Amino acid sequence: ELASSHLPKDSKPIQIRLSNTAFSSQDKVLDGVDVFICSANRDPNALASRLKQVAPGDTQLELVYITNRGIKVYPNPLPETFCTDHWRCRFLKKDQSKCQPSDIISLLQKICSAKLEIIKTENLYSFSGSANYSQIG
Repeated sequence: ELASSHLPKDSKPIQIRLSNTAFSSQDKVLDGVDVFICSANRDPNALASRLKQVAPGDTQLELVYITNRGIKVYPNPLPETFCTDHWRCRFLKKDQSKCQPSDIISLLQKICSAKLEIIKTENLYSFSGSANYSQIG
């Protein structure tokens, strides 16, 4: 708890309103996955090239973009963007195809086979047709 002596005298408590909206399982659709990869190569185009070899066009998921420190670096990176070794690679289902958990597992197996280090993953869901994950671009 924050001591009141650290708060400005005219401060007001923050009010948070939570929605009680419930979604049925029919409203929930798996759209894809964010795969976080550790790679010392600081060239986003090189990473994208490797990932496109791993997940060719015949898979259900396609590489849409790559971010580094929250900045989109693929496609069309700005050359002055400083990149670290922590990459978020977004894969989304193609067109209106259905994405299954098995599609994600298959993708992860291919990435592992290519000797890329997966740090973590986050599944991406839509609810009632509205994406429930960050949008870039």
